Amino acid sequence: MGPLVGVMCFLGAAIAWAFFAFQPEYANKRALSVFNWSVLGAGSMIVLALMFNIDMFLNMIPDAGKYKIGFEFAGALGVEVIWLSIMFLLRNFWIFKPPRRPGGWG
Repeated sequence: MGPLVGVMCFLGAAIAWAFFAFQPEYANKRALSVFNWSVLGAGSMIVLALMFNIDMFLNMIPDAGKYKIGFEFAGALGVEVIWLSIMFLLRNFWIFKPPRRPGGWG
């Protein structure tokens, strides 16, 4: 379980760095800030719900307490990676999409 959590920590840190480093420069800074904080808040609520679900599920299984923290960390980091990746793509290419160039293809 340890190597999985380590890989997920590295991947989660890389995705979080990319989410904040590659922001669209043509977007309204205030709207972009509100969107970024909303994404973090919604992601935190999803992670908390998942952690409570894992906690309740593993409490029903005897002798599963030693795996609880590992599963919670791996699940939380997995949700973070998926959530921030999807929101990164939506933010940069759909919600705050670049302006169209005249005479371009699209």
